[in-house]
Amino acid sequence: MSSWAAAPWRLGGCGGFRRASRRAGSSLAGGGERAARLSDLLRSSERDGAPGEEAAAARRERRPPREGTVLLFPGQGSHFVGMGRGLLRYPGVRDMYRLAEKVLGYDLLSLCLEGPRAELDRTRHCQPAVFVASLAAVEKLNHRQPDVLESCVAAAGYSVGEFAALVFAGAMDFAEALYAVKVRAEAMQKASEAVPSGMLSVIGRPEANYKFACLEARRHCESLGIENPVCEISNYLFPDSRVIAGHLQALKFLQENARKYYFTRTKMLPVSGAFHTRLMEPAVEPLAEVLKCIEIQKPLICVYSNVDSKKYMHSKHIQKLLVKQIVSPVLWEQTMHSVYERKQGTEFPYTYEVGPGKQLGAILKKCNLKAWRQYSHVDVSKDEEHACHCREHWPSLCALDVEQESSLQSRFSTCVGTAKLPINMPNSVLFGLNPASNFPSLFFLFFFFLICVCACIQVAVGSCHCPFQGSLAWVPGRAGLFAGLPRVCIWDAMGCMLVGLQVHM
Repeated sequence: MSSWAAAPWRLGGCGGFRRASRRAGSSLAGGGERAARLSDLLRSSERDGAPGEEAAAARRERRPPREGTVLLFPGQGSHFVGMGRGLLRYPGVRDMYRLAEKVLGYDLLSLCLEGPRAELDRTRHCQPAVFVASLAAVEKLNHRQPDVLESCVAAAGYSVGEFAALVFAGAMDFAEALYAVKVRAEAMQKASEAVPSGMLSVIGRPEANYKFACLEARRHCESLGIENPVCEISNYLFPDSRVIAGHLQALKFLQENARKYYFTRTKMLPVSGAFHTRLMEPAVEPLAEVLKCIEIQKPLICVYSNVDSKKYMHSKHIQKLLVKQIVSPVLWEQTMHSVYERKQGTEFPYTYEVGPGKQLGAILKKCNLKAWRQYSHVDVSKDEEHACHCREHWPSLCALDVEQESSLQSRFSTCVGTAKLPINMPNSVLFGLNPASNFPSLFFLFFFFLICVCACIQVAVGSCHCPFQGSLAWVPGRAGLFAGLPRVCIWDAMGCMLVGLQVHM
């Protein structure tokens, strides 16, 4: 099956997705006019219902395995200009963006690929952008590893990512969910513009009392004459990490008194409002109204709610909690514990983050290191065909993770500067044995030999210190022929050699 949306075990979505595509074809008036009413825009097509019903019946017959895969869908803040560029060659992705343009009323694909960044950062734009990019990443994953989707047993989405998780699970239609995200994003932006507010990311020590700190910040705001000040935890990320949202004056107070409350690090997030707090109450009613007009079904796989970190049970449950989520903290740390809770000795499933950024993977590492070891990310900014070719031939070097890359680069930073080391370099090239080009490779091998000889001499004369100095005490000291040797560290020379190898590649 060429599309996950068309797979009989996934969405009633080939039935739902394709019907939505036709329904949305005449949904928007030209000339920048307002979109048609939701009932007209997304009216169910009874004459096309049979294929979707048959697909749904086929999906219900399929029982998920005991151990399978888990998909994580990112939320607002993971977006960046250029996301989606690596997805366009996969079947169905351009159709998704064309449908999104009709539902939203603007060219979402162009905004994602070209920006400007300031426009993409706006809540009304970035939430739909992350939603569509995440489901487009699922399309890529289905093309490259269809067995991952077939064995998927659970999904979770961070904030707006929860809508994408529900679409993937067959609970909501793609176009209807996108329209709901559009209404949600516009209402949240309007609410955030009404009150100067923001969000503060905090990492604290184990003894930090976040709720007490928020209480004192609210009292500080009251002393400034602010009525009903808001300062509360809006996101539980991982142990000792929270996001606190509320009035800007309260957040500034917390930053100034970080040491008093045992906060080791604080940083303002680049958002315009206090999301997931009661300052978002004006956005509740618009989303509630649109969700009443949308057909919601029970998910075909387990989908976990941000509100209580538990599985959605039925359609009314989904409708209720999606609305409540706007003014409730995101219990992401608790959700990760719920998803990966299992008996001791039981293996963890493979986890895939589908969408822009790797933030959820980083959080998973802090919450559950064993589960993170089975984590992968589906890149939305570039195609990985070439990377996969490298992994097939050089698995040992391609297994190096980001932390190892940073360690290697810092080791040679004195000589290399900002140049990046070729982490995916094949072993034969790294050791100067590239059969494709014998002469340059032998040259680098000879150069490496000379460096080793010079290292012995340099350690002996005392111009360089390294762990091998004691074992080379028999080499003549600084006298005679060696008296004029320059004091250049041999390890810097090795860094220069690695830069030369990168150029050679």
